[in-house]
Amino acid sequence: MAAAGADVILGAQPHTLQPVDLLTNGSRRTLVIYSLANFLASQGAFQAESFSATSVIFYVGITRHADGSASISGYRYLPTIHVDDDTRPAPIPAQGFDDVIAHVRQEMRDPAGARQLSPDPPAPDALIAICPTLALPGDPGQPIGGDFAQLYASLGGTALRPLADALAVYGTPLGPIVQELAGDCRTITSVLYTERQRLELHPELDWPYRVSGSQIGALLYQQKYSRAPQRRTNLDGDAITNEHFKAFFQAYGGLPAFGYPISPVLDETDAGQPKTVQYFERARFELAPAGTSLLEQVHLGALGREYPGIAAQCPGQPVAVASGASQPAAPGGSGAPLTQPAPVTAHQQPAALVPLPAGRAWWFWPLAGLLGLLLLGTIAWGWQIHADLRVRQARVARAGRRRWSAAAPVPRRATPAPDDDELLRRLLGE
Repeated sequence: MAAAGADVILGAQPHTLQPVDLLTNGSRRTLVIYSLANFLASQGAFQAESFSATSVIFYVGITRHADGSASISGYRYLPTIHVDDDTRPAPIPAQGFDDVIAHVRQEMRDPAGARQLSPDPPAPDALIAICPTLALPGDPGQPIGGDFAQLYASLGGTALRPLADALAVYGTPLGPIVQELAGDCRTITSVLYTERQRLELHPELDWPYRVSGSQIGALLYQQKYSRAPQRRTNLDGDAITNEHFKAFFQAYGGLPAFGYPISPVLDETDAGQPKTVQYFERARFELAPAGTSLLEQVHLGALGREYPGIAAQCPGQPVAVASGASQPAAPGGSGAPLTQPAPVTAHQQPAALVPLPAGRAWWFWPLAGLLGLLLLGTIAWGWQIHADLRVRQARVARAGRRRWSAAAPVPRRATPAPDDDELLRRLLGE
């Protein structure tokens, strides 16, 4: 159904909630909820074992684009439960139903509850924002929406976090969400530049990797020290020797937020002042000279401002931009243009933005020709086997007919019965 062009697929029948999913078919996306469960049914007896009295009111957002087309922009939900002896549904109260709310959030793929609506009645004529935005203090002009808002609300985890945690890890946004090459230099995705990171949306992944940072820590380390990062695949031994750095790593996101460490503890100079740092794939930890709390003792470097732009990270990977689209300068202030179109919303997919082929490797066409010959040879071999089987079947049929003909008895010629005159002559001896 999604491949045929459906934008929303709402399922039913299993009597319990089933997950929400976002399917991608080319440039189209389909929002699927495999089951909305029992909005009203007399199955409260099975609530404890299968949550059969739990459902949701499901809100779907639709965005109308400038060209007149429409697309799904997001979803929200209000958890409900059967009350009054299974005679009516009602919003689940905020207190006393923690296990039910946790189940609903799991099926809605919303562990922190960023998309969940309050059970309190809305104000008369109030509009429900399907994609809620997060306005940061001191930066009212750059609200964060969608999955980026959920990342700021939970650091990608299953519980809500204070906003101060997200500001310490990511900083404030440097601009609106844009469509740009991902760090793999192959795919186009939604990107949010912040003071300390370059955040990429990966809608095909689950949390905590649904929104993850580019490996700009590795890139800036290599540019500064002119050597490749020390790649690791574990945190054993001397991976993080500074106790403050280790505590910050564990408390504020771990591997999904920072990646593996790629350097030992280093001494650097900032504006003439020495500082102790350690580089990670997605961050640079900096030890503060004084402080009592962990957020005061460890700061993250402003890598988002130092980042030279995706064009420097992915050389030779052009991106087609619609004529007239703006080309913002790199966040680092170097003036190098970023190959990106004008800003769009977090869930909008611009039709004018497509990756251009960057040429083929020398071995591509010989390999393609070899595969083509193998395919033709396989087809010809199949036809030959088919023809041989038909010949053998014809031979077996002919041999069977010959054996049947040889074994069949030869019928004797019937002797005509004598007539009455002949019998009388024989009796009289004539």
